[in-house]
Amino acid sequence: MAYYCRLYAIKRGLELPKPTKEISGLIKATFAQCEKDKAAVKPDEEADRLYCENFALNVFKRADKVDRAGRADMNTCKAYYAAAIFLQVHVAKPQLLHWYPA
Repeated sequence: MAYYCRLYAIKRGLELPKPTKEISGLIKATFAQCEKDKAAVKPDEEADRLYCENFALNVFKRADKVDRAGRADMNTCKAYYAAAIFLQVHVAKPQLLHWYPA
C-alpha cells in the first residue's frame, strides 16, 4: 500500500502549479524510493487492486466499529481520514500504473 501511496503523492506533487524547492526535493526522494521498492513490490494490477480496496475498507470498518460503539475519539477521526486517503489512492491506482508502469 505504501508504494501506491507514494506514487499518488508524486502524481499530486507534480500537478502543483509552482512547487517549491522543498517540494521538488521531496518528489525526487519519493520517486527514488519508488524505484528502489518496485523490484520488491512487483506490481500486479489485479491483485494490487483487491489488496488496496480491502486495506482501505478494513481501515474504514475499524473506525466505523469504534464510532458506532460510541467510543470515537481523535484516533477514530484520523482513521476515517486515512481510510479516505487510501480510497483515493485505490480509485487513482489504474491511472498511476499507466502513468508509472511496472
